[in-house]
Amino acid sequence: MSIQKCDRCAAQYKFLHCKLICHNCGARLDCSDLFIDWERVQKTRQDKEKKQREQP
Repeated sequence: MSIQKCDRCAAQYKFLHCKLICHNCGARLDCSDLFIDWERVQKTRQDKEKKQREQP
């Protein structure tokens, strides 16, 4: 499994049984959530961060 980052705070998720848990903010995903297109989520987050940096 590739390393996934939390969609809320960008910290690394920890894999525990059938759950991904962010020990930074407490966000959780379970097996039913793992169909998410992580590349798209990461790209969207990066685009948002880039726009925020570009704003005065």
